[in-house]
Amino acid sequence: IGQALFEGCLYDETGQLINATMAEYLTPMAGEMPDIHVGHVVTPTRSSSLGAKGAAEAGLTGAIAAVVNAVNDALPGYDLVTGLRTNSLENRKTIQQVATHSADLAESLGDLQDNANEQRDELIKLREKIDANQHRVADLMFAM
Repeated sequence: IGQALFEGCLYDETGQLINATMAEYLTPMAGEMPDIHVGHVVTPTRSSSLGAKGAAEAGLTGAIAAVVNAVNDALPGYDLVTGLRTNSLENRKTIQQVATHSADLAESLGDLQDNANEQRDELIKLREKIDANQHRVADLMFAM
């Protein structure tokens, strides 16, 4: 939230950074932050055999999008992200087409990941069969 609302590099007319130290750089304190309620949603990913996902800074990026969406909602008829006036029928159609295409691409990606996982599982099974056959050949050769 601080990154979206407070942080930023400020430059003077000569291009000199004017908030280069923490004394001038505005970061939020506890008083500027809302209460935060944490909820956990368990959704295993299909792209790894364990269903595990990465962690780290991914949790930080959601707040920026949430703030931008809140500002977007507060400014009817204008989309901050695209810079388009959303009250234009043509722009709304374009935005809808892009959103639909993005959803289709996400679904296709999920299908590709499923197929890749299935193929990986098949390869593992084949590899196990090859290993078993190689052991049998070695046993037969040793028995001769």
